[in-house]
Amino acid sequence: GKLVLRTRIIAAEEGKPSISAIMLRTMVRFVPFEALSVFSSTRRMWHDKWSKTVVVETGELSPWRKVTAAILVVACVLMGARLKSVENMIDDSAEDQLAELMMAGRTQVFLRSASREAKERFREEALLHRPGLGRGKLKVPDIVERLRRSVVKVEATDASGNSLAQGSGFVITRHGAIVTNLHVLDGAHGIVIVIAGQSYRQVSLIAKYGDADVAILQIEGELGYFAPVVLGDSQELKIGEPVLAIGNPLGLENTISDGLLSGRRTVGHLELLQTTAPISPGSSGGALLNMSGQVVGITCLGSFWGAQNLNFAVPINALRRLIREQF
Repeated sequence: GKLVLRTRIIAAEEGKPSISAIMLRTMVRFVPFEALSVFSSTRRMWHDKWSKTVVVETGELSPWRKVTAAILVVACVLMGARLKSVENMIDDSAEDQLAELMMAGRTQVFLRSASREAKERFREEALLHRPGLGRGKLKVPDIVERLRRSVVKVEATDASGNSLAQGSGFVITRHGAIVTNLHVLDGAHGIVIVIAGQSYRQVSLIAKYGDADVAILQIEGELGYFAPVVLGDSQELKIGEPVLAIGNPLGLENTISDGLLSGRRTVGHLELLQTTAPISPGSSGGALLNMSGQVVGITCLGSFWGAQNLNFAVPINALRRLIREQF
């Protein structure tokens, strides 16, 4: 029968990738698939970027096939493949890996689509100008208090209701539209939104944007008022300016971290904000804020290369553009 193997790339937690993970990732990137399939009967190989694993789907797996795979990797190195060394492969390919990580187009989401009425309400309100907080600086505790009911926890579940992944999001309309990362929803048949301890299980999908790793959810059946964030202008941010990140790392709700805008990086057609504000697993889809309490980015990616303070967010202006184009 068919066998699916997963070998974890231990880079984010310890900075010391396992040898088997390096071998498999090397095969994915550098070994011709046809050659590998002849010797190891590999059916498919791909890098599951969000869980940081290499997935190898094979037929019957035996010890000699493992040896064959190792020989192929060594041969690639000796024959002058682009791999300089294991260390250099990880360090030098950060930009390539960043591009791969931001390509969420393969994400499968099985949520039902939001109703026409919900989409119409979203269209009417999403780009409506709301009075902002101004550009005056606020104290951090004041910003945290203002966002207490605006930053949410997002839990993706399978068809049986079992938890698949956990991330963050923030309210963008008073009718309960939520922005998060698309990769948080990978494989989801259901979503649970938690706002200030209250859970909402009737959640549908308004829109998804694979190239930007952004999704917009809708809390259904709730007529109450939600507390939307105020969107800022990410283009006004200057490198070196202080920023805050609010999310739910490891499920710890409304955790705040601070840092600086440390750069802007272009990945394909999308510019990302680079920040030193730590972004951990569970923070994906959270809010990156300026010191006026305005959301300027959607936190999406933390340090996956053994480096510290290397974190990224999708600029909020990219979300504005995507909404305008679709709605």
